[in-house]
Amino acid sequence: MASEETPPLSMVIPSATAALTVVSISDTHGRHRELIMPPGDILIHAGDYTRFGRREDADDFNAWLTTLPYETKLVVQGNHEANAPWKAEAKLVLSNATLLDHESILVHGVHSHLWQWLLLAMSRTQSTLIAIPSDAAIVIAHGPVQGFVDGNKGCPALRRAVETRQSLQLVVSGHIHSARGWTTSKPTWLSWLMGTRSVSFVNAANMSQESKPLEPPIVISIQPTRT
Repeated sequence: MASEETPPLSMVIPSATAALTVVSISDTHGRHRELIMPPGDILIHAGDYTRFGRREDADDFNAWLTTLPYETKLVVQGNHEANAPWKAEAKLVLSNATLLDHESILVHGVHSHLWQWLLLAMSRTQSTLIAIPSDAAIVIAHGPVQGFVDGNKGCPALRRAVETRQSLQLVVSGHIHSARGWTTSKPTWLSWLMGTRSVSFVNAANMSQESKPLEPPIVISIQPTRT
């Protein structure tokens, strides 16, 4: 049986010159306290931290976040939070994390761009996807990119958007529980000549079935973006 000293990580994706460790989780649905959390610099939760938007789940999730030592904690909303009665005050509810929606930030020298619930809002987000900064290193969205750990249900608009971002290193999503995992998109010879590096696509969904234990976090190392 795994101990807290040796957390059972499903995948550890190395980087030759790793500087930042990103711990990704998603779709915990109120069961976040069951997770054994590994060390890292940045925590990402890609949405669905509640069961059908229950306020008590959100409050407990926020309290749990205070127990975690990560310097930066980033969260996006999932479909379970999209229509919650408290959604207008979500940033106040999640006071112990940075909750972003269609916003860019600079974290540890890494540009991040975050959306919520792309899968159900593709028509609404088509125009906003163009706003991904050209130097974005991390993209976080509840719904996955089409063709990458998406169970054939990913967002084509998001794929078109990320394909043009040469600085992109990591895309973190969830939502499709059965598609949990990670894959790497190797650059083509043309994109390699243009300086594009490979991109890791992570579906960090922790819940597979309600009756089963949560899957562990996914950990990846990335290089900071020089500004």
